[in-house]
Amino acid sequence: MNIHKHGSLIKQLIQKVLLITSVSIFGLCSTNILLLINRIDSVQKQILESNVEAVRTFDEYFIRLKASIIAASNLLQATDDFQYSILQIASLNPSIVDILIMDKQGNVNYQHHTFGRPKISKYEYPEFLKKEFQFGEISLSKISYEEEISTIDLVTPLFDKLGIQTSMLMVRVDLTELWNTTLDIKVGRLGYAYIVDREGYLISHRNRSYLVNQTLTLNDLLGRTPESIANLELTFYQGLEKKWVFASGQPLNVVPWFAIVEQPIEEALYPLLIPASMVVLVIVFVVFLLYDIIVFFRDRIVYPLRKLSSAIENTERGQAIVNIALSTNDEFSQLAAVLASTSLENADLYQTLEHKVEERTAELELANQEITILNAKLKAENIRLNSELDVAKKIQKMVLPKAAELEGISSLDIAGSMEPADEVGGDYYDVLQHGERLKISIGDVTGHGLESGVLMLMTQTVVRTLQKVNETNPVNFLDLLNQTIYDNLQRMNCDKNLTLSILDYHDGVMTLSGQHEELILVRSNGEVEIIDTIDLGFPIGLEKEIREFINQQNIYLNLEDVVVLYTDGITEATNINQEQYGLDKLCRVIANHRDKSAEEIRKEVIKDVRKFIGKQKVFDDITLVVLKQK
Repeated sequence: MNIHKHGSLIKQLIQKVLLITSVSIFGLCSTNILLLINRIDSVQKQILESNVEAVRTFDEYFIRLKASIIAASNLLQATDDFQYSILQIASLNPSIVDILIMDKQGNVNYQHHTFGRPKISKYEYPEFLKKEFQFGEISLSKISYEEEISTIDLVTPLFDKLGIQTSMLMVRVDLTELWNTTLDIKVGRLGYAYIVDREGYLISHRNRSYLVNQTLTLNDLLGRTPESIANLELTFYQGLEKKWVFASGQPLNVVPWFAIVEQPIEEALYPLLIPASMVVLVIVFVVFLLYDIIVFFRDRIVYPLRKLSSAIENTERGQAIVNIALSTNDEFSQLAAVLASTSLENADLYQTLEHKVEERTAELELANQEITILNAKLKAENIRLNSELDVAKKIQKMVLPKAAELEGISSLDIAGSMEPADEVGGDYYDVLQHGERLKISIGDVTGHGLESGVLMLMTQTVVRTLQKVNETNPVNFLDLLNQTIYDNLQRMNCDKNLTLSILDYHDGVMTLSGQHEELILVRSNGEVEIIDTIDLGFPIGLEKEIREFINQQNIYLNLEDVVVLYTDGITEATNINQEQYGLDKLCRVIANHRDKSAEEIRKEVIKDVRKFIGKQKVFDDITLVVLKQK
């Protein structure tokens, strides 16, 4: 008996401990995950609210700025006093630092600028101005930096009274107010907002050092485009200030820019720090506690059990237990003492059993050798029997009438075949010619195999002998044949017999005698006659005297009439549904093909029988003889 095969107790304990620990940790982690999900929902709501507030604030700023530009353009188009109009424009918005009126080629016709700023003689048109403008349309340039301030140009066309564009109004705006507005937007305590244009260049940020380098877009800095941020309600990445942040973005409604707000993750998830720390501490405590339990269980229970199981295995092999060293002073020590006291008895018993097993093993080996010898003898006997069956099969085929013999008969067209179900069949047929007379015989021995094949050969020999001595009387013929076969069967101590019919043919007349299957006669006009042979004879070899049972019947043949002899292997052939082929089906096939030769009729019958049998096993010999009057 192997105690370890049922699994180690320590392994089972570890599995249980791991299961409990896993469930506990899973529960704690699930709770914290729920807290994290709730916190992220709260952060998302806060950031989205801040984003909406930033968009609203920035939109208000640009609405005021665009309103000033539209008012300025209307004022310039309503009066010819440029100087007065420009002074009025400068007072509309304190963020305006330069005002220029220029033609379509960029030549400056008039300029009002802040004190100390250089005058602009020609304004280089950027690509965004090279288009046809509509009334009230305003275009924005990229942000630029001059003397630590950021500016942006707003350009709108000026039209005459006929609606023809005459010049352009360009207003340069100091974005300091926009920068201050950006500083006022807060997201939590450490979060912030900023603006980028559609291409990703920074417009406003709380740290102006990010605005100086206008060669880098948001995609260069973050690996993200403004649209990718605006398409998500909440996203997660390493922000502009190189801290991991939660962020959200929305497009502004007045200008084609985006407002983006970011909040550091350390601030957003700070409320979860204490629950997460508690989970870690609990997990560490549980792990150390379970480790102490496992060590105690291993030293006090598992190790003593292993020593006891090993000692028990030794006793099963017949070894005596001298001493089991256990450090515990408990029930295990008492059990070890009991095992040691009983091990000597078990050792003696084991040796006795081992000796008996050895004796039994020797007897089995001797019996196995005898079985091997018998198997060799049986194999040799099977080879011999197969050889004998093969010889009998060849002899059986040799004595059947040859095609050349049948073709040499002038009065009848004859075809025949015999297919045994086993190696040696029990069916028999023959066609013998003696002068102008023919003797046609067909028989069926009970069963098949070697004995049936031998009986068939004896019958063929006796029939040929009686034919040679010119015995023409059917009664004498069958009586002598029966006595000969009966005596041989008695000598062989064999209980087989056969049904046998004899046809004597001469000049269109057949004399039928002997008991066998029905004879089928199909006239040339298709009429079918069935001749029963039950009253024409008696089974051969069954009784010594059968003379009183033998009768005969004459059959007169006309030109093209067909006579068919067969064994029950045809009519009793079965298909996969256990249905028999039957006599009616056989007569129908013969009648349908009566106009053909005897060989063709034989082939059509065998073909139809094979088709009917299908995949079913053939259980009996199949013999068929077809005669057709020439």
